[in-house]
Amino acid sequence: MPVKKTAEKPLTLVQLVRFYEQTIEPRFRVIVEEELRDFRDEVNSRFDDLYKKFETLHQEYLVIGEQLKRIEAKLDQCVSRKEFQAELGDLKEKVAILQRRIADLEELIGT
Repeated sequence: MPVKKTAEKPLTLVQLVRFYEQTIEPRFRVIVEEELRDFRDEVNSRFDDLYKKFETLHQEYLVIGEQLKRIEAKLDQCVSRKEFQAELGDLKEKVAILQRRIADLEELIGT
């Protein structure tokens, strides 16, 4: 059966604009808003994680400061060299842990 060709009028710019505004734009807007919301939620979640990690590092920094004060107080009381070295080794270990965590955070932020 042969296909009948009907005389169709060409689309006008007004018709195309109306179609875009009524059909395409609302769908596009919904998709963009969903993507932006998902992105914003992910970014906020990452910042929350970073704030928690920085808070932990700050607490550890305060603890190390208090430990230094105790070491200084013990030095003032002329503690033995062996006790001093044990405290110093413990402090060095905690500083190394803190440095590793800072490096991890810097790497995370850099990505």
